[in-house]
Amino acid sequence: MRLRTLLKRLDAEKSKLPARVLRCGNYAPRPIRNGLVEKFLNYSLGKPLAAGSFDFLCGHAVSVVVSDADVGILLTCHQRRLCVLPSHGADTQIAAPALDLLRLVAGQIDADSLFFKQQLTIRGNVALGLEVKNTLDGIDRETLPGPVRHGLAACVRVFLR
Repeated sequence: MRLRTLLKRLDAEKSKLPARVLRCGNYAPRPIRNGLVEKFLNYSLGKPLAAGSFDFLCGHAVSVVVSDADVGILLTCHQRRLCVLPSHGADTQIAAPALDLLRLVAGQIDADSLFFKQQLTIRGNVALGLEVKNTLDGIDRETLPGPVRHGLAACVRVFLR
Protein backbone atom coordinates (compact mmCIF):
# COMPACT_ATOMS: atom_id res chain seq x y z
CA MET A 1 0.00 0.00 0.00
CA ARG A 2 2.80 2.43 0.83
CA LEU A 3 4.52 1.74 -2.47
CA ARG A 4 1.34 2.55 -4.40
CA THR A 5 0.95 5.81 -2.47
CA LEU A 6 4.57 6.70 -3.09
CA LEU A 7 4.23 6.01 -6.83
CA LYS A 8 1.12 8.20 -7.05
CA ARG A 9 2.92 10.96 -5.22
CA LEU A 10 5.95 10.71 -7.52
CA ASP A 11 3.69 10.81 -10.56
CA ALA A 12 2.01 13.96 -9.28
CA GLU A 13 5.40 15.55 -8.57
CA LYS A 14 6.70 14.63 -12.03
CA SER A 15 4.40 17.11 -13.75
CA LYS A 16 5.80 19.89 -11.53
CA LEU A 17 9.42 19.21 -12.48
CA PRO A 18 9.65 21.45 -15.59
CA ALA A 19 8.29 24.39 -13.59
CA ARG A 20 10.78 23.77 -10.80
CA VAL A 21 13.66 23.68 -13.27
CA LEU A 22 12.52 26.98 -14.80
CA ARG A 23 12.19 28.62 -11.40
CA CYS A 24 15.94 28.09 -10.92
CA GLY A 25 16.43 30.76 -13.58
CA ASN A 26 15.00 33.33 -11.17
CA TYR A 27 18.22 33.08 -9.17
CA ALA A 28 20.30 34.39 -12.07
CA PRO A 29 20.64 38.18 -12.36
CA ARG A 30 17.98 39.49 -14.75
CA PRO A 31 20.42 41.03 -17.32
CA ILE A 32 22.34 37.76 -17.58
CA ARG A 33 19.16 35.65 -17.78
CA ASN A 34 17.60 37.95 -20.39
CA GLY A 35 20.79 37.96 -22.45
CA LEU A 36 20.95 34.16 -22.47
CA VAL A 37 17.27 33.86 -23.42
CA GLU A 38 17.77 36.37 -26.25
CA LYS A 39 20.80 34.53 -27.62
CA PHE A 40 19.02 31.17 -27.43
CA LEU A 41 15.86 32.44 -29.16
CA ASN A 42 17.77 34.21 -31.92
CA TYR A 43 19.95 31.15 -32.51
CA SER A 44 16.97 28.78 -32.46
CA LEU A 45 14.71 30.89 -34.67
CA GLY A 46 17.43 32.34 -36.90
CA LYS A 47 15.95 31.19 -40.22
CA PRO A 48 12.35 32.37 -39.56
CA LEU A 49 13.70 35.65 -38.17
CA ALA A 50 15.86 36.22 -41.26
CA ALA A 51 12.83 35.50 -43.45
CA GLY A 52 10.85 38.21 -41.62
CA SER A 53 8.38 35.84 -39.98
CA PHE A 54 8.42 37.84 -36.74
CA ASP A 55 8.46 41.35 -38.24
CA PHE A 56 4.85 41.83 -37.08
CA LEU A 57 6.22 42.06 -33.51
CA CYS A 58 8.11 45.30 -34.25
CA GLY A 59 6.58 47.96 -32.03
CA HIS A 60 4.67 45.38 -29.99
CA ALA A 61 5.51 43.45 -26.83
CA VAL A 62 4.39 39.90 -26.10
CA SER A 63 4.66 38.39 -22.65
CA VAL A 64 5.19 34.63 -22.53
CA VAL A 65 4.38 33.30 -19.07
CA VAL A 66 4.98 29.83 -17.67
CA SER A 67 1.89 29.76 -15.49
CA ASP A 68 2.93 27.02 -13.07
CA ALA A 69 6.42 28.42 -12.52
CA ASP A 70 5.62 32.13 -12.14
CA VAL A 71 8.28 32.83 -14.78
CA GLY A 72 7.88 34.96 -17.85
CA ILE A 73 9.63 37.05 -20.48
CA LEU A 74 8.59 40.08 -22.45
CA LEU A 75 9.57 39.90 -26.12
CA THR A 76 9.61 42.20 -29.10
CA CYS A 77 11.30 42.13 -32.50
CA HIS A 78 13.82 44.74 -33.62
CA GLN A 79 15.74 44.53 -36.88
CA ARG A 80 14.79 40.87 -37.33
CA ARG A 81 16.06 39.89 -33.89
CA LEU A 82 14.00 38.94 -30.86
CA CYS A 83 14.72 41.18 -27.88
CA VAL A 84 13.84 40.57 -24.25
CA LEU A 85 12.47 43.73 -22.69
CA PRO A 86 13.28 44.49 -19.06
CA SER A 87 9.91 45.89 -17.97
CA HIS A 88 6.23 45.04 -18.02
CA GLY A 89 3.62 46.46 -20.35
CA ALA A 90 2.83 43.77 -22.87
CA ASP A 91 0.30 44.19 -25.66
CA THR A 92 -0.62 40.56 -25.20
CA GLN A 93 0.13 37.74 -22.79
CA ILE A 94 0.41 34.08 -23.69
CA ALA A 95 0.44 31.71 -20.72
CA ALA A 96 0.56 27.94 -20.26
CA PRO A 97 2.08 25.37 -17.89
CA ALA A 98 5.76 24.54 -18.43
CA LEU A 99 5.32 21.04 -19.81
CA ASP A 100 2.62 22.18 -22.24
CA LEU A 101 4.80 25.05 -23.51
CA LEU A 102 7.72 22.68 -23.94
CA ARG A 103 5.60 20.20 -25.90
CA LEU A 104 4.18 23.07 -27.97
CA VAL A 105 7.63 24.39 -28.89
CA ALA A 106 8.84 20.86 -29.64
CA GLY A 107 5.89 20.40 -32.01
CA GLN A 108 4.40 17.49 -30.07
CA ILE A 109 1.08 19.23 -29.41
CA ASP A 110 -0.65 22.03 -31.24
CA ALA A 111 -1.68 25.33 -29.70
CA ASP A 112 -5.33 24.99 -30.69
CA SER A 113 -5.83 21.84 -28.64
CA LEU A 114 -4.17 23.50 -25.62
CA PHE A 115 -6.30 26.61 -26.15
CA PHE A 116 -9.56 24.66 -26.27
CA LYS A 117 -8.57 22.66 -23.19
CA GLN A 118 -7.99 26.05 -21.50
CA GLN A 119 -4.36 25.18 -20.81
CA LEU A 120 -3.12 27.98 -23.08
CA THR A 121 -4.49 31.47 -22.49
CA ILE A 122 -4.15 34.60 -24.57
CA ARG A 123 -4.96 37.94 -22.94
CA GLY A 124 -4.80 41.50 -24.18
CA ASN A 125 -4.41 41.94 -27.93
CA VAL A 126 -5.77 38.53 -28.93
CA ALA A 127 -5.13 39.14 -32.65
CA LEU A 128 -1.41 39.66 -31.90
CA GLY A 129 -1.37 36.56 -29.70
CA LEU A 130 -2.97 34.50 -32.45
CA GLU A 131 -0.42 35.79 -34.95
CA VAL A 132 2.38 34.67 -32.62
CA LYS A 133 0.70 31.28 -32.23
CA ASN A 134 0.20 30.88 -35.98
CA THR A 135 3.79 31.92 -36.72
CA LEU A 136 5.15 29.39 -34.24
CA ASP A 137 2.82 26.70 -35.63
CA GLY A 138 4.10 27.46 -39.14
CA ILE A 139 7.76 26.86 -38.26
CA ASP A 140 9.04 23.58 -39.59
CA ARG A 141 10.76 21.99 -36.59
CA GLU A 142 13.19 20.25 -38.92
CA THR A 143 14.67 23.64 -39.85
CA LEU A 144 15.62 24.33 -36.22
CA PRO A 145 19.32 23.87 -35.44
CA GLY A 146 20.11 20.25 -34.57
CA PRO A 147 21.16 20.87 -30.96
CA VAL A 148 17.92 22.78 -30.30
CA ARG A 149 15.72 20.16 -31.96
CA HIS A 150 17.39 17.27 -30.13
CA GLY A 151 17.50 19.18 -26.83
CA LEU A 152 13.77 19.91 -26.96
CA ALA A 153 12.97 16.29 -27.74
CA ALA A 154 15.22 15.09 -24.88
CA CYS A 155 13.60 17.50 -22.41
CA VAL A 156 10.13 16.34 -23.36
CA ARG A 157 11.19 12.67 -22.97
CA VAL A 158 12.72 13.33 -19.56
CA PHE A 159 9.79 15.33 -18.25
CA LEU A 160 7.18 12.89 -19.55
CA ARG A 161 8.77 9.87 -17.85
